[in-house]
Amino acid sequence: MVTDPSYVPPKKCEPCSGDGLIFTLLHKFQVADEDYTESLSFNDAKYLFGTFGNGWRLPTHDELLGMYYFLYRRGKGNFLDGYYWSSHEPNNDKWKAWAFYFYTNPMESYGNHQEKFKTWNVRAVRDLD
Repeated sequence: MVTDPSYVPPKKCEPCSGDGLIFTLLHKFQVADEDYTESLSFNDAKYLFGTFGNGWRLPTHDELLGMYYFLYRRGKGNFLDGYYWSSHEPNNDKWKAWAFYFYTNPMESYGNHQEKFKTWNVRAVRDLD
């Protein structure tokens, strides 16, 4: 959560304008139709997705990998080339979070811990019953 009193949260929007993509990995979840309209730092993304309601959130590490391999690599979901944030913070690291680089060449796609101040793509997900 952002604690800076001068902090202004990013503009609010709905992450999913339609039905989105339904995806089953270890559990069934919905992937928003599109990325959020702008790249965000990890803390901004975490804060913003906490305000959406209806269960929208950042994807977990495993969900993000599944989205890459089973959606992006198959041309589904309108993903961009570039990093996407996951909700994973190694050992609650206050400086870094896990992101995955989406790229059409699998030899150039990889995940690693990125500094939270960097701005990357974000895609909301939510659990389904």
